[in-house]
Formats: sequence, structure tokens, C-alpha cells
Amino acid sequence: AACAAVQAVRAKIDDYFTRCRLAAFDPRAAAPLNRGEGDYGALAPLDLQAESGAVAAFPLARAEAGRPLPLREGVNPAWAGALARFAETALAPLLGGGTAELTEANWRQVLDRLAPYEAWMAAKPGTAVEGLGAARLREILAGDGREQIAALLERDLSFATEAGALADLDRLIRFHHHLNRLLNNFVNFNDFYDPERTEIFRAGRLYMDGRLFDLCVNVRDVASHATLAAAGKIFLVYCDITRPAAKEKQSIGVAVTAGFAGSLWVGRNGLFYDRDGRDWDAVIVRIVESPVSLKEAFWSPWIKISTMIGDQIRKLLTSRQDAMLSATAKQIDATSATVEAGAVPAVKPPRMEGAALASSVAAIGIAVGLVGSAVGGLVSAVSGMPPWRALLGVLAIFLAVSGPSVVLAWFKLRARDLGPLLNACGWAVNSRIRITFRLGHAFTRAACPPPGSELELGDAYAESHRGRHWMLILLGVALVLYLYWRLDWLNRWLPAAWEHQARAAAASVK
Repeated sequence: AACAAVQAVRAKIDDYFTRCRLAAFDPRAAAPLNRGEGDYGALAPLDLQAESGAVAAFPLARAEAGRPLPLREGVNPAWAGALARFAETALAPLLGGGTAELTEANWRQVLDRLAPYEAWMAAKPGTAVEGLGAARLREILAGDGREQIAALLERDLSFATEAGALADLDRLIRFHHHLNRLLNNFVNFNDFYDPERTEIFRAGRLYMDGRLFDLCVNVRDVASHATLAAAGKIFLVYCDITRPAAKEKQSIGVAVTAGFAGSLWVGRNGLFYDRDGRDWDAVIVRIVESPVSLKEAFWSPWIKISTMIGDQIRKLLTSRQDAMLSATAKQIDATSATVEAGAVPAVKPPRMEGAALASSVAAIGIAVGLVGSAVGGLVSAVSGMPPWRALLGVLAIFLAVSGPSVVLAWFKLRARDLGPLLNACGWAVNSRIRITFRLGHAFTRAACPPPGSELELGDAYAESHRGRHWMLILLGVALVLYLYWRLDWLNRWLPAAWEHQARAAAASVK
């Protein structure tokens, strides 16, 4: 009884003395530790009872530095009965003397006196059957229950072979029932090549970059999967997909089989729908690069050339600007030093700024001149050729620049294999599963807007480029007419004096 009375109030008494020690540590803590008027105001509109949970949550008594715990007067009414039983059944028999209050030292003595009993109770065996009672336990021990249970176990063991056969039969029935689906997904891949069906290994669909990616698989370890799947020569995008509401997170691997891959980068977001139609937030975490399409391979060298030219121009202008700023800073420092020394500097024209500006303009002029001379040389070389030979020359230039990239991409695209991708997922696939160009366009395509929707691409704040567009059109027409004139393709419509050959002959006579 004493141990039960102590356990009933142990947590609250420990809480009280802890509050007293905090009040002794810092007197400012006494007020908040004893609850404020707002806490009592929250109880005012309630129908209060002494044993209600709202009242029991308050401290046992007012906590002050070094104050003993009162056991009868000034205590929380929700704990008054438990404290009275503690004082009568535990405190008085164990320590004797008065039971009006309890010091922290006396409380520690009570706990120390009861510690051996609590340890003995915790080590008591048979607590699981204690509720049956002594009479019921004697009845069970006197009966033949053990022999009956042993006989049942022995009988079950005698059917171990039949039970194992039943498990094998269950497995066989399931294999037979799903054999057709297994063959269609991992032997002849009929479901993979049928647009009306969904393969077992496909995880769902990813919407990103205005496109729909159908070939998605679940991935457990992105790093190991990327290492194994790279042998398939497929452009792969790995995404982490999450559902914040359900706190779920997975990883998927997505095959990009058509279009352009330049607009996909690590950190780009998308939307993923699994086989059950649930939506997930997707973000790219890793990319395994490989050719995606012949169109991208054709334009890739030209994009690299334009990027290189732009980088060189930016570097040139940046270096010139840095040189001009450095020279200006040196001149300002020199002028400041002269003024501090007391000398009046002579007024000189800002040669350094003009020289830097002139050098920048000269550099740009040289670059423009080189481009102009290259274009002029190209036009001069083409002007003496027949039209068909000029067209062949232009085609030769395109083939020389884009041909190697296209040929290399063609070989890699023809070698795309889905087998390594599935083997990296844990599927034992032995055959080679080619991804043709047509099949690639089926797995990666532009996402269609919902039926009945209309796209409004008008921008009320867009800049007007009407004048610039007309200027570019006029310049293009003028350039085409000039090339036609240099190639003597306009002689049939021009007067003799305006013909290109006539002017060349007149210039040679002069």
C-alpha cells in the first residue's frame, strides 16, 4: 500500500521540488512557475470539479525557494486525497512524526526506503500469469494440458511435408495465373510495345518542361542505379518525388527518348503521377547524359560555336573594361597623392580614358572587320560558282560541322537498350530491348492541354519589336538581293549597266 501511494504522487512531488529549486536558482522564475492570472482566468468559465484534468495540471502547491510541500493545507484540490493517503500509508509508517508537510530531504528518504522493494517487485517472475490467481494456476499445473499441447505440436510436425507442398502449390497457382502477364512484360515485352497497355515496371508519368515522360521506373539507390543503367546509352533523369501531406519520399529514373535535353537541369521541378493516380512533387537530382535525338545532335555544334563566340566577345569587353577601370583608379590615386603633397596638378586631357575607349572600339572594329572579310571572301568564292555548286558548298559546310555529331548520335541512338535500365532496378532481363526512333517519340512527347482549353499567349506588357522586325526583314531582303546580284542571278531583269559583270568589266577598263 505504501509503494502504491508513493507511485500515485511521485511525478507531481518531483515536479514541485524541481520548481522550488528553479525558484532558488533565479527568483525571477518563481512567478511564471506558479502559473499566471491568465491560466486561472481560463478556468473561470468552466464547470470545475476537484478531480478535473484542468485543475490536476496545476502544481501541487505554491513553489518557493526552500519551501517544504504542505500535505493538508494550501494544496491543489485535485491531489488533496492522494497526498492524504500518501501521508497516512507511507510517510507516517516509514519516517514517523508529523505529516503536515514534507521536505525534499524526507522525500528522498522515503524513496530510498522503498527502492529495494520496488527492485524486488520488478524482478518478480510470472507477472504474465499473475492475473489468473493461485487456484487457477494450481488447477492448470495439476491437469494434463502440457501433454495435450505437446501431442498437438507433434501432430502438426507430422504434416510438415504436406504443409510445404501446399506452399509450393500456392506459388504454382499464382505463377500459372499470372504467367501470361509475366511473359508479356519480361520475355517478349508485348506490353512494352503495346501503346494500350502499361508495363509492370513502369512507375507512372512525369510532367516537366511542357513534356510528358512515360518511361519512369522506381529507384532505390540513385548512385548505383546510374552506374549500371549508363550502359543502356539512354539519357536518364533521376528525380526525388515527395508527398508533403503524407510525408512520403521516393526516387524515380526517367528516360528522355526524344526532343531536346538542354532545358533539363539539376534542381528543375515537375509533377509526377504514379500508377494509382496520386500526384507527387518531383525535382531533378542527377542526370546521365547521352544523345536524345538527331535534331539536337545537328544543332549542338552550332550552339557550341555561338556560345564560344559570345564568351570570347564577353571576355574581350570585360578585359578592356577592367583595364580602363584600373587605369582610371591609378590616375585618381596619383592625383590624390599630389594634392595631399600640396602641389597643384596641371590640367591634362584624360588620355587614359580616351585611349582605353579607343582600344575597345578598335577591338570591336577589328572583330567586325574580320567577320566582314570572312563573309566577303565567302561571297567572292561563291560568286564565281554555278548556283548548284554554291548550294553544294553550303551543304558541305553544314555537313562538315554537324555531320560527325549526327553520325555519332545516330550510332548511339540505334544502340539504346532498356535492358541495363531494368537490370539496375533488380529485374533479371537477358534480352536486348531496343528503343527505336518511333518508340522514343511515343515515350517522350509534348504534353497535350486538357480538352476544350485554349491557350492565350498575348502579353499586355511585352515590348514592341515591330520596328526591329521590319528592319531585320529589310536587311535580310537586301542581303539576299546582293548575293543574287553577285551571283549574276538578276541579270535577266536588270539593265546592262547595272549587271554585275558589266560593272566588273568597266572597273577593269579603268
